[in-house]
Amino acid sequence: MARTKNRFNAVSAEYTVASDVIVPEKKYRVALYARLSVEKVSRPGNSIESQLDIMKAFISSHSEFQEYYEYMDNGYSGTTFERPEFNRMMDDVRSGKINCICVKDLSRFGRDYLETGNYIETIFPFMGVRFISLNDNFDTEQDYNENKSLEIALKNLVNDMYAKDISRRLVVTRKNEMERGKFTGSNAPYGYKVNESDPMRSFVVDEPSAAVVRKIFSMALEGKSIRKISIYLQNKNLSIPAQYLKTGHLYQEDGDEKKVWHIGTLSNILKNQAYIGNLIQGKRKTRLCDNEKRHFTDEEEWIICENAHEPIISRDIFYKVRALYEKKINESSFSSERGKNISIRDNKYAGLIYCGNCGKKLEYLPEWNT
Repeated sequence: MARTKNRFNAVSAEYTVASDVIVPEKKYRVALYARLSVEKVSRPGNSIESQLDIMKAFISSHSEFQEYYEYMDNGYSGTTFERPEFNRMMDDVRSGKINCICVKDLSRFGRDYLETGNYIETIFPFMGVRFISLNDNFDTEQDYNENKSLEIALKNLVNDMYAKDISRRLVVTRKNEMERGKFTGSNAPYGYKVNESDPMRSFVVDEPSAAVVRKIFSMALEGKSIRKISIYLQNKNLSIPAQYLKTGHLYQEDGDEKKVWHIGTLSNILKNQAYIGNLIQGKRKTRLCDNEKRHFTDEEEWIICENAHEPIISRDIFYKVRALYEKKINESSFSSERGKNISIRDNKYAGLIYCGNCGKKLEYLPEWNT
């Protein structure tokens, strides 16, 4: 028995010596994540730069932080994690580039309390990532007990409720503005520009692109198919609407990426009532307060303000073109019981066939004889 006792003491002594060994301090590669929904309405001290300054001051005062990388989502809501810089940060987490994430407070990380909690309590521990929220005095490397877990869960819930309350107010405010005839979107349709000096943000005619719109309607009135109009514009080397908005070049210039006038683009132009002076809004909506995702609305829900701005096309020409194309659709071999509602969504090959040269997805193009 005595030998057994001595052997136990010897083992204890070995562990005592081992506990005196100096373990190297773990070094962290930190992601400094900053987010702001809308820069111009931010509170003082909550700008992207201010958030980064606070985080940099913190990590510079702690020796375990080896290096840092900045990730900034400016103009993105915290109610969704589909943000470009957040996704880039998570890619760096997966690659092992970073093993610590630092935010100014939990609301900067996200306002969806379920998904935020999932990241903090499940995903980051599984990936071995330390998470720090400065204003909340929260660090997963420190004491993270049940009380702290409940506190963080409650803060996430409050952030989520705050975001939904703001969403509810914005929905009401924006709808009122639409009904008064104020344009609440970002960019005017091709052929127009937004008059930012007007409180209603009305459309003013952009003559260079408006001339192209008139030509499109003129060719359509002559009975030209949308495909033939597309080929004509392509041969004239005209920039597509998105490219014109970006570069300001009516014609494609050397160095510009070559873009194609798609059938869908022209079809939307020929159906857009903005060209007869009507402002139509509310075609798509999302209601965070009701957990409603972004979707297209029924025509009955659209908010229409007639004669809201100067027309580019007369109503007579617009409705003649519409009647002409509706007749072609109805007479086309593509007609079925669903009639003109046939779309790319009805094509079972949609999204599966790619161009062998450029690699882009091919579109379903019904062609009507003219």
